[in-house]
Order: sequence, then structure tokens, then C-alpha cells
Amino acid sequence: MATQVQLRRGTSSENDSFTGAQGELTFDTTNKRVRVHDGATAGGFELKTENSSGDTLFADGEKAIFGAGSDLQIYHDGTQSIIHDAGTGNLRIKGTDITIQDADGNGFISMIDGGAGGTVFLKHLGSNVLTTTSTGIDVTGTVTADSFQADSGNTNYNLLARNSSNVAAYIQNGGSGPVLEARSGNMSAGQGDLHLQVANNGDISFYDDTGTTPKFFWDASAESLGIGTSSPSRTLDIEATAASVEINSTAGGANLYLTSVTGNLSRIRWNGLASFAIRDDNAASDRLVIDTSGNVGIGTSSPGYRLDLGIISNGTTAFNVTNGSNSNLRFKVEDSVSTIMNTGGSGALAFTSGGSTERMRIDSSGNLLVGTTDPAPYVSSTETGVALRNAFGLVGASRDSGASAIFNRLNLDGNIAEFRKDGTTVGSIGTNGSRLYAGTGDTGLFFNDQLDSIDPWNTSTNAARDAAIDLGDSTRRFKDLYLSGGVYLGGTGSANHLDDYEEGTWTPSYNTASGLANITGFTNVEGKYVKIGDIVHAVAAFDITHSGVETMVTGDWIVVEGLPFSGEKIGIASVYGLIGTGHVYSSLGGNANATAFIQLFSSGTGFYFFIQQINGTVDTADTLYVNLKYST
Repeated sequence: MATQVQLRRGTSSENDSFTGAQGELTFDTTNKRVRVHDGATAGGFELKTENSSGDTLFADGEKAIFGAGSDLQIYHDGTQSIIHDAGTGNLRIKGTDITIQDADGNGFISMIDGGAGGTVFLKHLGSNVLTTTSTGIDVTGTVTADSFQADSGNTNYNLLARNSSNVAAYIQNGGSGPVLEARSGNMSAGQGDLHLQVANNGDISFYDDTGTTPKFFWDASAESLGIGTSSPSRTLDIEATAASVEINSTAGGANLYLTSVTGNLSRIRWNGLASFAIRDDNAASDRLVIDTSGNVGIGTSSPGYRLDLGIISNGTTAFNVTNGSNSNLRFKVEDSVSTIMNTGGSGALAFTSGGSTERMRIDSSGNLLVGTTDPAPYVSSTETGVALRNAFGLVGASRDSGASAIFNRLNLDGNIAEFRKDGTTVGSIGTNGSRLYAGTGDTGLFFNDQLDSIDPWNTSTNAARDAAIDLGDSTRRFKDLYLSGGVYLGGTGSANHLDDYEEGTWTPSYNTASGLANITGFTNVEGKYVKIGDIVHAVAAFDITHSGVETMVTGDWIVVEGLPFSGEKIGIASVYGLIGTGHVYSSLGGNANATAFIQLFSSGTGFYFFIQQINGTVDTADTLYVNLKYST
């Protein structure tokens, strides 16, 4: 086993009072440190040790000293931490990037190695406020200085702020040039973008953002101020695309006073509460007022309308507009009638809306025209509009593809339009049950779309008038009457209904015969008919042709076809004719002299007659005449 060496040991207090022998070592069991003694100093001297983390420990006031002459000292004096360069030469801190931070690691100063000194950043509350650059410094925020260093090396200027050789602002001490200029940009004296210039004659110019044109100019000799112009023509001359001026009163109303050397005083004022006014202070009266509702008053301080001219004398022209030559538009107020006048020239008085679109005019002849400038649009094939003709007492209207006049009556039935001659009603158009009537007095027509009928009407009582109105008279007749239905004559029942009347021609044709073999047909045929309702009255004449002598005997018959309408029953019928050398007389039913009778086909398209008695033979072309009345 190795030999164990033990040192004298004791608490910190015991070590503090122990002097020991020269070169003797003791161990401080309180602070866990070794002390070396010189045999004369109580407590001896502590040897620096490391803790468990490897830190070298120094008590307050103990220093880490470097250099033969204690040149560099690092210590904590109990209050402050101190790095003290006590020797010759400079204190140098070297590193690629160097940052000075607070206890929480927040930076105050940062130095970034750029290869030849790099960049230095000064921070305030974590943000850069000053940065070194290749040309100087870049400051973020405001620089507050107790003084400004003048450039005494340039005798042409009293004050010169320069960036290297480029001038930003200067004050000149004399000569013919400006006495003060402020410039920016890449420039030398008298160059760059100009912002402010004070000339040696007292003129002051502020320039626009181009640095070439003065936009705020004080003309010292004329004592005039120009805004937007360098040549003011008035004491205050403001020129701009959209010029505006603001006068802001922080308490009460705002006033712009206008006065003259004679003492006359007027002002433009805003009283801060209710109105803007142009006031005549000599008369203590507001001449023009605009209130908070936008109402404008002239001659009144409390306008109740968009334009209120107040109280003016009866017959006084309240408003006049002139074109400077011979036309005036005037508004005149009188007790009996108020007037709008175009007093000059021969022009019209026009009204527009929707911009410059004319909607109505009163022309030089006094015609009122709406939607047109033509006094007679109602005779045009292209013009539309409404004209009230002054001299004619005429109302005319023209419309494209629509009704030119619309009249609307509300609530009760009655006249919608009345027509008068010399002040007396001569006719009317009205409504009953949402349907139209028109007429004069008790004679009119009612248009009934519910029953699809036109009825006789009494316009005076607005009621139907039955069996009292004629259609025409003996000297005023209608020409033709076209009907698709029938006519009720003498009554309203079905027996009074006549639904057909027709006139025409028909062609009798030979069909066949019994007992008359030599008959070949009919020639010289003609026939006519009249149809009234279901009764047909037909007449015909024809010649019988045959191939040889034909003798007729009782019981022979001939069939004739071609009736104009199919029949159901014969009412009246007769045949008259020449047969050979004798005559035939026959009728429906026959008589003592009858030689034939007539009967319809079952098909109704023809008829036949039987020869009951004959006097002669058929040996030439014999003619028969037929008269029929039958029902369809």
C-alpha cells in the first residue's frame, strides 16, 4: 500500500489565526482550499483551486493579474466587474465576430468581421440604431446634437453640410447666387435635386419631388405667395389639378375675413354648429347661408329648401341667368301667378335629364313638346313624342311599336274619355265591368269579350239598351254584311235563326231512264238555285236527246242528277215541257191534267219523274223545264 501524506487541517477560522512555518501547507475544511504559510502572516495565502465544474474561483477583490507590471487585471470588487488595463499600450479584444451582451444574452454592441475591420452595430432595445457603412454611418431614428460643425475650409459658405465632396445644404455668405439651398442626390455645390432655395432678393422657393420646379413660391418684391406656381398673379395664388384649402379652428367657428382700406368688412364663416355663410359684417347680415342639411339660403339665414331665396317683393325677379347677349332665363314671383321666362331671342325653353339628354321643351311658338323637337310628330313615319300645339289646341302623340295614348280610370265604372263640341258632350268612351263602351247619349256599342258580342248600349246610363237601336236607316244603309254565323229575324228563338243564304248555278245531268231506251242525254243545259236556310229553290231547263223516235207510255221515268245540295224532302215541284207534238204538265202529287210526278233519289243528289200520261211521241229534241223546292 502507498504511503499516505496528510496536511495540517482546520476550519476557515482556525486557518485565519494560524501562522505556521515557512512553506507549511494547511487545508481549509470550510472552503475546501489549500493555504501556504510564510511563517509570519496569519492565515497564510490561498492557492487557487477549481470546483467540481472546473471553474477557477476568485473571491471578491481577488484579481487575475497578467504582465510583469500587473498590466492587465480582471476582478470583481464586490459591486462591479472590472477589466483594468494598468500597463502601457492599448487594450485589444480580438475575435472574428464580437458581441457585448447583458446578463440575459441581449446584445448591446456587435462587431462582424468583414475581412478588414468589418461592421459595427449599436443596438437599442434589441434593434440596430447605428450601423457603420463603407461611406460612414447609417442612423435609424433621430439624431439630436448640441451643435453642428461648419465647414470652415470653404470660404464661399457660412454653413456647409457635406457628404464627402457632395453638398446637401449650404448657407452662402454673399455674392449673386442663392443665400440658402437644400439639395439631395449625387451632387456638388449648386447641383443635384433642389428642395429649398432662398434667393438673395428675398424670394423663397420650395421645389417639387423632381427638384426642378418650384411649387411653393414667395415673391418678395410683389409680396405674393404662389402654391403650385412660381409666378403668382394674386396675393395668394393656388394652382393645382384639384386645389383645396383647409382652415381648421380648434375651438368655435372658423372665419376668412375680407376687408378693404375703406373699412368695408365681409367674411366667409363657419359657425362651428349649423351653417356656412358669406356675411356682410357692415350690415350684420348673412348674405348666403348653407346649412348642415345642404340647404342654400340667399336673403335668409334659415333656408328650408335646397335653394331658398327668402322673402322678396311681389313682382320682383328672383332669379336671372343670362348668356351675355340677348337671352335671359328668369324666375318671377307674383301673388296671382309665378313665371319662368326666356326673355330674349326666339329660342325654346328646354328641360333635360340623364346628362345632356333633352326630355321636354316649350318652343318659340308656345308648343309643349315631350320626347321630340318636332311640333307635329303625329304626321311623321319616323318621329316619336308628344306635342301640345298651342295655336291649334291639339294634342298629338307618336310612338314606335306601341300604343300612343293610354287612359286609366280607377275604382267606379264610367266614362274614361269624353268628347265635346262647343262645350257640349257629343260622345264618350268608358268602361263597365272592365269592358269598353263607346257612343253618344243613349246610342252606343258595348264590347263584351266575356260573351264575344257587341251589344247596343246607353252611354248616358251605362246600361244595355234592348231592341231600340237600328243599324242604318232608309237613306243611310250599310253595303255588305259578312257573317260566318246566322241571323235572328223577328225573334231570338231557334225558329228565328237564319244561318244560310246562297245563290248559284247548277248543271242537270242525265243518269238513266226506264222505258225510254232511245234517250242518250241532255243538251242546252242550264240551272240556277237560291238556298235560304235549309230550303233550296232550284230551276233548270234542258233538251232531251235521243237516237230514234221514242214513244212515252204511262209508267216511264227519267232520272236527272246534279242538284246543288243533297235533299231530304221535296216541298214544291213541277215539270213543264214539250214531248213530241203534245205538252207535258206535271207537279208534285199530280192533278186531272198531270202527266208526270217527281220524286227525289234516296241519295238526295238527284230526282226522277214518272210519265203517267203522254200525248205524242219523242221524235226530236224535246225541251223540259223543272222547278223544285226541297229541304236539305
